[in-house]
Amino acid sequence: MIALPPDLVRALKTVVKQPTLLVAADFDGTMAPFNAEIMQVRALPESMAAVVQLAELPNTPTVILSGRDLESLRQLTDAQPPLRLTGSHGAQPDSDIAAGTGPTVALTPAQQQLMSDIETVFADVMTVHPDAWVERKPFARVFQTRALSERSPVLADELEHQVLAELGKLPGVFITAGNRSVEASVIHVTKGTWLAAEAKAQQADAVFYIGDCVTDERAFAVLTGPLDVSVRVHPDAPNADTAAKFQVTDIATASEVLQLLAELRTEAVR
Repeated sequence: MIALPPDLVRALKTVVKQPTLLVAADFDGTMAPFNAEIMQVRALPESMAAVVQLAELPNTPTVILSGRDLESLRQLTDAQPPLRLTGSHGAQPDSDIAAGTGPTVALTPAQQQLMSDIETVFADVMTVHPDAWVERKPFARVFQTRALSERSPVLADELEHQVLAELGKLPGVFITAGNRSVEASVIHVTKGTWLAAEAKAQQADAVFYIGDCVTDERAFAVLTGPLDVSVRVHPDAPNADTAAKFQVTDIATASEVLQLLAELRTEAVR
């Protein structure tokens, strides 16, 4: 059992008492450890069990909110309703796929051309450095350097800076630098915009969100309600630079947070 910060425990004990509680959690780096082989990643069993438990409780809509594309997320989690999945930072809610309607956004010809330009930028770099590779999402491409960074972190840094500079020359591209990745999207949907919209749709009295990455900062930034609980997973906790209200150091502690949340919410709704 890992001791959690007392102020975080107090906040959890309060938030679980709200009539409708929206719960969301990032996947990589929060529920699951990082891996250079991104399709070999699996969530900690305790973390997955906790979100499943939460999802099965009344008035507790629960979702794994990830930057991964939805299909990859489904393969890695094998999640079943009522636990929900939302991929591509909110651009791919699973309800659309389940209904057979596909992604929520159709790219315009201009966006399709911009996607092609993004691929050209990445391809030019990969021609010289094949250890880097590109992850393809419906609305974005992600330049991945995790495998390369294990061999040469300095070179990985240089390549990330190079692609950031080149992408900056493409008007209309939305750029996010993450954990050993650079994502270039042609639509502007973030975890923050999705979470705010979902909280409104669910008429949530409070929101709990936990994540580890710069993309999660956009979610933390919208959770300004006095009862909302936001948690950043960061090795520099409790002194990391973050908009989250609380901080923990690693995924093992993040798992303890999710388990305690599930335990307290179960007691609260009995």
